[in-house]
Amino acid sequence: MGISQEYVKPNSFIVKTNLFSPIDAFSFPTINISAEKRLARNFSLAGEFGYQLYGFRKVDTSFVSPNGFKANLECRFYHLFTDDIRKINTLTGGYLGINFFYRSNENNVALNYYPNYNIGVTKEDCMWASRNIYGSNIVLGYQGRITPTVFVDGYVGVGIMNRTSVNHNREYNNATDSLVRPIDFNIGEPADKAYLTENNGWKVSVSIGLRIGIKIK
Repeated sequence: MGISQEYVKPNSFIVKTNLFSPIDAFSFPTINISAEKRLARNFSLAGEFGYQLYGFRKVDTSFVSPNGFKANLECRFYHLFTDDIRKINTLTGGYLGINFFYRSNENNVALNYYPNYNIGVTKEDCMWASRNIYGSNIVLGYQGRITPTVFVDGYVGVGIMNRTSVNHNREYNNATDSLVRPIDFNIGEPADKAYLTENNGWKVSVSIGLRIGIKIK
């Protein structure tokens, strides 16, 4: 079954869900719903909201139930390099966008460390963290139709974000202790480090996703 770029009504309104969000272990998993509305020729506005219902990280001591939400507002420009009216009037094909996002969550964190840089002793610090992130990405994507009413939307984005975390019940001191570095790559390890207050501030933001949606009108 191929993906087409056939004509759709100028007032197209598409409701979607993000297939990658429920398995997002780098940030936190959410169930996302988004809607895209065509506002003018090759321009549309898309809004997305996601809510966290579970977490992947299992720790020995749990202080909070993982919870959080993500919100995203995106402006899209389709068919920037064509004058073909049949394509300009659709919400299909390649697009360039800019989005603005906000994320907030609470999570349990577990870190192994060497107290006072003593590699002969290993301790585990179980804590919990609250975190807020805001930023903006430039997005490149492609949206196509699988059927007359079913759409698929894939994208990648890069930009900047500001991260503010607050640690609670924390024992690890980055001034006097050193973190244990795992031999093999573990997604949970960099994800936990991102919750530390010393990693607050402006960072590079990278996003990738795949949405599937249904045309409402």
